[in-house]
Amino acid sequence: MRSAGTGGQAIENTASRASRQNILHEASSPSPLTVSGEVTVHMDEANDLLELLAKWPTVATHEVELHRQAVQLSLRSGFDELLSVKMLREITPFPHQLRTVERVLRRMRGRALLCDEVGLGKTIEAGIILTEYILRGLVKRALILTPPSLVEQWKEEVTRKLGLAFVCYDEPRFRSADKPWQAFDYIIASI
Repeated sequence: MRSAGTGGQAIENTASRASRQNILHEASSPSPLTVSGEVTVHMDEANDLLELLAKWPTVATHEVELHRQAVQLSLRSGFDELLSVKMLREITPFPHQLRTVERVLRRMRGRALLCDEVGLGKTIEAGIILTEYILRGLVKRALILTPPSLVEQWKEEVTRKLGLAFVCYDEPRFRSADKPWQAFDYIIASI
């Protein structure tokens, strides 16, 4: 926390919560109080500052949360480095798969149909793209729709190779949930 000191100079306030409580407790002392040898607090200046802060309009909690989220998003790096590649298990993606993932994330903003010959790694490409979005906090829920014959294959691939915990729509825990489509964030279902 930065605060303005005398002469307009900024100083670093590293006092712990306990130290701040001691400051308030010793507010009646007429001399300046030094906390941890780093900050000198003049109680009359502190009281003036508190009075000024009390006059400022309050900000709604949701506005503070929106601002915090905006700051977090602005600090995120682009897709120059793929974060999800480090999380892959049992596989090393081929260069053509990484190029496809980068193209989808950078140029197509995740909106793409992955169409290729059988066995060229479309499942892995889609999984890396999804994992990338999840790691960056851009996706909170995902639904994978696949032909019925591929449901189990997708479940195995995303679990074993990507470390993602999906539930299939035909599993007992999905069927027994009160509102399964709302209860689970990651679902695999057939078309």
